[in-house]
Amino acid sequence: MAARGAARRLCDATGGGARLDQGRVRGREYELAMDTSAGRHTLDDGAVCVAFRAEDHAVLEVKVSKLLPSEHVVSLWVYHTLRHLFEGIHDPRRINQVNAVTHGEFEPS
Repeated sequence: MAARGAARRLCDATGGGARLDQGRVRGREYELAMDTSAGRHTLDDGAVCVAFRAEDHAVLEVKVSKLLPSEHVVSLWVYHTLRHLFEGIHDPRRINQVNAVTHGEFEPS
């Protein structure tokens, strides 16, 4: 997945402690930054960046990265789906193909 340069810079409202994951849902690319130290999640759909409070998922901030020609809907289904998926992938209590290397049971030579 190619980085979206300007859109990503627009969404860097979480500071330097965020874990950034990228995913594709129904053919569209998304970025989800989860900054647990700041208690903030940020979803970027390429046109709009929405910051959520991690505790209750209330919307904190919305930024538009470009002029939108028509109405734009940000899918909360996509936000929650990616959030659960990435939390599971990075959960050290559950070994999977993504976190196996960082879990400590496999040391590449």
